[in-house]
Amino acid sequence: EGAIAEIAGVAYRHEGKIVKNAPRFISNLDEVPFPARHLLPLHLYDRSIEFLSVKPVDNMSTARGCPYHCAFCETKQLWGNTCRTFSPQRVVDEIVHLMTNYGTKGIYFINDNFTIRKKETVELCTLIRKNKLDIEWVCDTRVDLISRDLLKEMKTAGCKTIWFGGESGSPRILKKLNKGVTLEQTEHALKMCREEGIQTACSFLLGIPGETADDMKATFKFARKIDPDWCRFNIFVAVPGSALYDEVMQKGLYDRIEDFAAYVKTDDFNYESLLEVQRRFHRDFNKSPKRILRKIRREGFFTVLKKSPKYFGG
Repeated sequence: EGAIAEIAGVAYRHEGKIVKNAPRFISNLDEVPFPARHLLPLHLYDRSIEFLSVKPVDNMSTARGCPYHCAFCETKQLWGNTCRTFSPQRVVDEIVHLMTNYGTKGIYFINDNFTIRKKETVELCTLIRKNKLDIEWVCDTRVDLISRDLLKEMKTAGCKTIWFGGESGSPRILKKLNKGVTLEQTEHALKMCREEGIQTACSFLLGIPGETADDMKATFKFARKIDPDWCRFNIFVAVPGSALYDEVMQKGLYDRIEDFAAYVKTDDFNYESLLEVQRRFHRDFNKSPKRILRKIRREGFFTVLKKSPKYFGG
């Protein structure tokens, strides 16, 4: 047991208990081989995404770790609090591999903070243009990690949509989430994207411990104000490894556990009422004439008609 206890990255059983040693992370991610996509039955997958007009679309990860401290997130527990990235050339090599071997036309970069290293992001965009890669892509990032000049670089390299985590329209709840951004920063980021011709998607949380009905109304009002092209209102789930998970466990706020998800209850709401709020927010957000016309221009009349229950909460 003594020798095993000194090996980082190992978990083992000792005297009936599970012991986890200190984590061991890969410092040079370029040493990691491409994912074994050849083992997947890709013909069974749709390989499309609503944020891009092309198909097929595949996912790529270009970094691990996060230096931020969002109270709802477990990323640091999984990958550590230091951001490690694949080099821009390694990312381009994988894009070429996907295009050559799988006919990929679109990429969803699934990193939490795609633009966290501006210099590397610009270098990646330069390499995509230099190699004349005809690819469209989507990325996730924070509202405080973009700038107008960076958006211009991304746009010319094929970026079509950026997904932001808005989280809440209530300053009080946003502070509780320890996101480290303001509503004004979020509003400014989406405005810049719109002006530079990049579509936006934004997600918000409902049912955060301590949240009230007025806080949720503020979130919906803010979502309508910033007007992203896509908007998701997600019910908060306390994820093990996050700060809020510890809080709900200590306060006994779990209402039910189902399919590995625990939903929070408070004096203001339970899970059923949250579901109704979520449905109403999605329906009301998408039913304005301006948004309907925008969807028709983007996706075509018959596509929108076919998806109308999804869009309008029917």
